[in-house]
Amino acid sequence: MQPSPVRDALSDEDSSVRAAAVHSISLRNDPALKKELEPLLQDDNEPVRLRAAAGYLRLSAIEAGARVKKRATPPPPPGAQERKK
Repeated sequence: MQPSPVRDALSDEDSSVRAAAVHSISLRNDPALKKELEPLLQDDNEPVRLRAAAGYLRLSAIEAGARVKKRATPPPPPGAQERKK
């Protein structure tokens, strides 16, 4: 979970503060924080919405990369093909 000051900043009256909070969350590299950005996808301020969308996509890509990495089979050790013959 984000520290309280950043979470509070997501609902700040000043759109530049909200945008900065979105940016901070996006750089945390924690896909679990996507849910913090969802309400800001509907923000009244376009730059905040765009940052929230970019951050959401970034965290989604990190999440997807982790899933792929987890499923990937490790390459065979060097010379494994030669030993099978």
